[in-house]
Amino acid sequence: MKAAMFTFLMLALPMSMFSALPPSMYKKAQTRSANVMVVRVGKVTQYRYSRNRLYVKARVKVLSVGRRTSRRIHRGSWITIRYKTVSRSPLGRFGAAATPVLKRGHVYRAYLKRNRHSRSYTPTAGARSFIKLD
Repeated sequence: MKAAMFTFLMLALPMSMFSALPPSMYKKAQTRSANVMVVRVGKVTQYRYSRNRLYVKARVKVLSVGRRTSRRIHRGSWITIRYKTVSRSPLGRFGAAATPVLKRGHVYRAYLKRNRHSRSYTPTAGARSFIKLD
């Protein structure tokens, strides 16, 4: 009995370290986000760079901006969002949920940060970086 319990614990403990993030962690990331804006997706390009991983590049139009958003961004601006995500989770995958792939024509509240090198934006709140509004 003790051997079975020991074996169970040795298998279960590593899995619990990679469990999904609690909702409070996503909320904290949204609160700390440098740029909050409402965007309409114009064009989405996806590149598969591994069996289940995607590189997403989206061209979006800014419909409204939050208080913390940079002065350079204003209503009507077109910006580029780039990020990597998982297209489908492999069986037994643990950890945070994947950032969703944006869909053309939809409106989202986006939590982003600016990448100075590529002059584009990246999601800051993981799976909750894009909240669908329509």
